[in-house]
Amino acid sequence: MGRKKKPYYPSKVNRSGGRRGCLCPDGRTYSIKCCDGSLHAQGIGDITGTLPSGVSFIVSYRIRNCEDGHEHNAYTEDRVLPVGNVYYMELSNGHTGCYEILRKNGGKGLKITNEVLYDDCADCISNN
Repeated sequence: MGRKKKPYYPSKVNRSGGRRGCLCPDGRTYSIKCCDGSLHAQGIGDITGTLPSGVSFIVSYRIRNCEDGHEHNAYTEDRVLPVGNVYYMELSNGHTGCYEILRKNGGKGLKITNEVLYDDCADCISNN
């Protein structure tokens, strides 16, 4: 019995003939020769890493302090905070305050150890 061939899904984004390398079928190397226009060739390869014991996922955010406007990268373990919401937060560096979730982010930053949801910055500040 022969080996089953993987389905081919054409891509409009990564066509052959470009200057950037593409993911090769081995899933580990990149080369211009592997740019065949397929979705597979757009892949970023194997992502490996270990999470702390008992943690199944981490979500990173860009947050802004409601009072002075400074921003941090911050993350949660095993919970998702909707973008646009305002929380009174305790951060791993000892800071506490009212923060708005600006966007999901790639940088890990400070751990959000506790958060309480509020309607907006004014409500959060007046209650804390």
